[in-house]
Amino acid sequence: MGNGSKTAVGYVRTSGEVNPSHSIDNQIKRINEYCRDKGIILREVLVDEKKTGTKVEGRDAYKKLKNLIDNGLINLLIITFFDRVGREAFELVGILTTLKNKGIEVYSIEENLNISKMSPLQIAIIALQAEHENKNRAKLIHGSRERSKQEGKYTSKPPYGYRKDQNGFLVKEEAEAQVVQKIYSMFLEGKSLKDIYTWLNDNSIPAPDNKKWDVRKVRIRLLTKTYVGRWYASPKKSEKNTYEYRLISDKEHPSIISLETFEKVKEILETNIKKTPRKKHFHFLSKILICPLCGEKMQAKVPPTNAYYCDKKACDYKGIKKEVIEPQVLQLLKEQGEKEEEYYEFEEKRNTQSKDVDRLLKKKNRLEKKFALAEINQEQYETEVNHILTELTYTKEKEQKSMTHEKISYKKYIQPIENNDLEKVKEYMLRDKLTFTLSNNSKVKEVTETNI
Repeated sequence: MGNGSKTAVGYVRTSGEVNPSHSIDNQIKRINEYCRDKGIILREVLVDEKKTGTKVEGRDAYKKLKNLIDNGLINLLIITFFDRVGREAFELVGILTTLKNKGIEVYSIEENLNISKMSPLQIAIIALQAEHENKNRAKLIHGSRERSKQEGKYTSKPPYGYRKDQNGFLVKEEAEAQVVQKIYSMFLEGKSLKDIYTWLNDNSIPAPDNKKWDVRKVRIRLLTKTYVGRWYASPKKSEKNTYEYRLISDKEHPSIISLETFEKVKEILETNIKKTPRKKHFHFLSKILICPLCGEKMQAKVPPTNAYYCDKKACDYKGIKKEVIEPQVLQLLKEQGEKEEEYYEFEEKRNTQSKDVDRLLKKKNRLEKKFALAEINQEQYETEVNHILTELTYTKEKEQKSMTHEKISYKKYIQPIENNDLEKVKEYMLRDKLTFTLSNNSKVKEVTETNI
């Protein structure tokens, strides 16, 4: 393959859970060794560390690789495994086929395969196998993590005040644990969060990120229930403004504070939330409303004028009164919630997709047995496997389309609307990325990709 005149680019990637043999360093080492042995000039190795192969977002090295390909600046790509480029069969087939059509060689060292010598059928089979193996690997990793949790082994980054021992169990980091105890004692003495973080900074005590302490960092410590000696998930704030915790593992580890102390602090924090005064003028549709004339976002003027205006100074839209638009939006959201009959859950889609891939691979295995036993000829075999690839492609396209137009659950809006909790309504709208505008007859409508 190498004749001394070829110039190659390497690409390596790891996701969150890394097998030591698949580490970034080992992948780079294998690529360097291969190029040296074959007399290939390695121009550079592009690295995506701790990036999932199922999404392009955040994979900067992958985007650079795509740019090199699109601009004809690469003729040889070297990887350790094909799944480093993409984990999902639909994506991987597309990438490898594009590279082959552009005359770019792609060589997988560990699989000892070069796409220039592979048929479309072989590329499809490799992609299917890579996706199937990665899904099985993900299930094994998840199962292993769950078993570790049940045994009391901490599988996440330890909270400030703790470290993990060689077996993965939490043990105190004494100096940090004393800081945590000081934070709790100061808070129970009546000190404010600002008082606490000011004292910490004045005494040159570094925060968990080795920077300055602030209100958020102090509050996180006060809400970390794992300090009581059992592993709890981060709290979730309920509709009643109380903090709720989920126990992850009931295996004990050294406590930094007592459960009684934690509950006292939690009660004070919850009381402070309820005492926080509501804003006298809260325009919950600011930056949510879209101007019906120019398409810019609208907001209420300061001081409050009880109306929303377009942000664009040159726009001729005169604005709309709060008492006109706000009830319409609330009514629309409530009606949507009341008539909603089904939810589209991401995990269910993933499970369905995984089952489809398993079914197709089982079908392929049956075909291979028939072909090996001479029950079908090569033409029949290739035709059937191509049908499998077509079905997989259709499944992927259908899933991507449905996920692009993910249905929003409106049921959650009903309770805050009935409670007149406009802050919560706005929080949900921002999370769901909802925007509204007015139609020609001054009726409110939700802005979607189809009516922009």
